[in-house]
Amino acid sequence: MTEKHWTVLSEDSVFAADPYVTVTKQRVKLPDGVEIPDFYQVYLRHFAIVVPITDDGQVVFVEGYRHGSRSVELSFPGGFLEPNAPAETAVARELLEETGYACRELKELGTTFDNGNQRGCQGTFFVGVGAHKIGDTALDVTEDFTCREVSVSDIDDLLRRGQMKMAHSVVGLAHARLHIEI
Repeated sequence: MTEKHWTVLSEDSVFAADPYVTVTKQRVKLPDGVEIPDFYQVYLRHFAIVVPITDDGQVVFVEGYRHGSRSVELSFPGGFLEPNAPAETAVARELLEETGYACRELKELGTTFDNGNQRGCQGTFFVGVGAHKIGDTALDVTEDFTCREVSVSDIDDLLRRGQMKMAHSVVGLAHARLHIEI
């Protein structure tokens, strides 16, 4: 497949709430010469997520209220990357803060974008091998999570019953399955 990139002719900020979101309006030129005067881009902070697995085959989740979905959800630990900081640093920090766990080894699995047209955010995914409890949680004011261990054998049932609905966690699980037996 031949790559046919668009050319950004101009870009103006429409809205910014740093460091969380910036919306821009671009004037773009398509490979066939057609120009679009108002193509919007949404830039969200990059994040990292880990699928932590204990030595005895338990997968560590956090369960708590998510204001975007207005519901209590089951998801993998993760959070925003600090500017110029490695994703592995962020995911290890978030795992400890949200669950009190650490992993013997973190393996980077891949990176995805959540919206190929409007940009959205970039996520970097990890699997954590040898997850084990080392301390207490250190949740921030927006987090009200409970740590929950689920047997690897019960993961598919969670998906079938609609109990795992957070897209980034489902993507993290798919990545993890490619690299280890889950």
